[in-house]
Amino acid sequence: MRMHRLQKSPSKRFFVVFGILSAVFAIGGVNLFLYDCNLRKSCSARVEAVVVENVRHGGSRSRNSVAPVFEYEFNGTAFRIESNVATYPPRLKVGERVNLLVNPENPGTVVEEGSVLLRLVSAVMVAVGALFLGTIVFVFAREKRA
Repeated sequence: MRMHRLQKSPSKRFFVVFGILSAVFAIGGVNLFLYDCNLRKSCSARVEAVVVENVRHGGSRSRNSVAPVFEYEFNGTAFRIESNVATYPPRLKVGERVNLLVNPENPGTVVEEGSVLLRLVSAVMVAVGALFLGTIVFVFAREKRA
């Protein structure tokens, strides 16, 4: 005599949870991409900056992430800005020179020239959203066939 496993169809909760996750990741990724595009569009003046220190972030662990602090001059005014990107190990050394793109209307707003981190994170978020959406479609189609 053959035993059959009872196959329970996915609950509505499954579709709701994966639907919400899919939307959050996809919309968040698109918003992050648009933010990066607008930031790059507004930051049109190139300046050379020097890394003056690396600031540690995180808890008491030995592997804290590190954010570089840049000093640069724009229109005769000196600025000191901490990067919003912290990494471990540190990606820049103290004394290293980098090019920044500065917003001429708000010189405290900068983006590192050639930085692709925001675009990479936004692409990963959209991909995760698409993966969750694909899971929903796959499970729904499988349920319909059964």
